[in-house]
Amino acid sequence: MRNLKSFIHLLLIAVIIFLQSCGPDNTQKKTSAKSTSASTTTPTTTGNSVESSTLLTEFKKDIKNLPKLTSLPQLGMLYSIWHCTANRAPHNFVIAEAKISGQWGPLSTFHWRDHPALSSIEDYCLARNSKLATKQLELMRDLGVSFIVVDLTNNCYLEGDPAVANCASASLEMAASYQVLINAVKNLPGAPKIVPWIPFKGSLVDRVIKLMDENPEVNYKFNNKPLIIAAWDTVRDFHIGVDEKINQVKATKTVRKMWGLTGEATGPDTWSFLERCRSGFREAKGMQSCGQWGNSEMTPVATAYQETFITNSVTATPKFEGRTMTEQMKTALERKSSIVLFNGWNEWISQRFCYNNPELRIVNNLPACPIGVPEFGPNGEPTFVDMYDGEYSRDIEPDKNSDYYYQLLKSVISVVVAEAVDPSAPDIRSVYAAVGPVTGQTGSWWCKNHFGVNLGGTWECLGSNCNSNVQKNERVECGLK
Repeated sequence: MRNLKSFIHLLLIAVIIFLQSCGPDNTQKKTSAKSTSASTTTPTTTGNSVESSTLLTEFKKDIKNLPKLTSLPQLGMLYSIWHCTANRAPHNFVIAEAKISGQWGPLSTFHWRDHPALSSIEDYCLARNSKLATKQLELMRDLGVSFIVVDLTNNCYLEGDPAVANCASASLEMAASYQVLINAVKNLPGAPKIVPWIPFKGSLVDRVIKLMDENPEVNYKFNNKPLIIAAWDTVRDFHIGVDEKINQVKATKTVRKMWGLTGEATGPDTWSFLERCRSGFREAKGMQSCGQWGNSEMTPVATAYQETFITNSVTATPKFEGRTMTEQMKTALERKSSIVLFNGWNEWISQRFCYNNPELRIVNNLPACPIGVPEFGPNGEPTFVDMYDGEYSRDIEPDKNSDYYYQLLKSVISVVVAEAVDPSAPDIRSVYAAVGPVTGQTGSWWCKNHFGVNLGGTWECLGSNCNSNVQKNERVECGLK
């Protein structure tokens, strides 16, 4: 899948060229037989019904039997801002509707999994809808998410390169969306902080680092420095020729390298955004432990994953109505990882390819399948890599029909908070500064005057900002002595 994902990223340039060349005839939907590829319907239960579900009861029982933690892991969420060029024709097809009608968009065009609950597809672009960012951040804050990993790996990062000249408009909209996100974090008390995930090549990474320096209050600090993640896709050679840049950035930032489906750690500073469970998990329909890769520093937790194509139900692992996520969460807790990175919040879109084949050729200026490769499967089923329907996808953000996975994750996190930590461990709590910076209002000041005054006792500052004036909305971590 990693090679396929990288291949698709390269195709983004071709897709935008294709979009610009499309006329009315090119945006005509292509009709096929109705899809019968295996899928399951997303549960629609919410609220109290999630609380009383068998899955959550089993999860709570299992967490009680795990070795207790001395502190809760920090929660991160993978977050996408690449939707602006994919919510206008010809990139506004909806998979949930096409599965019923049998009508699919052209090859290589983006399709939306379903209609988001927070915005119409047409308005699902932060650059044009700042209210969307605030709604998303509020929901993630209420989950207890400490930071979002903003995926900038699909951007046209080599600015000025003639080969990516056609990506200029997409690059500008993504940059505008990133600025909207910064502003939303600044203005929302307790909002998750921002961690950029970006190739360390080209000028875009310098622009992002400049934004980090200009907006310190939105950065997530890890090991006492703002965290930035280098995209480590070896297929696109993101790892070549960047050592000097990484060493330079390390002077003021904590740098981690990240890609997915590695199966093992490739270095002490390497993370993963997606890992598979051990053999037999899919066949057991999630009724066994997962054991995905991770380490004591971080473990990724996904709601679903694939070997090659998410539409290939023989090899892809669906959400199993939440069991994939809960089993991956158990693994992270067993490993006592300091950080749990959920994958993910809002991918929503995916490109359509030929049947179980990522290759395309150009015929009459339009994408076409290689000779001998059918466009659809024997029962009319389409091919997508990362996103298909409610169960064969990773989105946690609610769609128009269900908020089941959001409510389930909220309940799962509540169970972890209540059951996973040793009750004799220090009471550790966080506060987000309502004002700042104010001279003298350091992290230690906030612990003493917020928790000490309101709850009593002696509260000690535990973070990296104990002796510095705290910025507005900056997180302060305090422990009861």
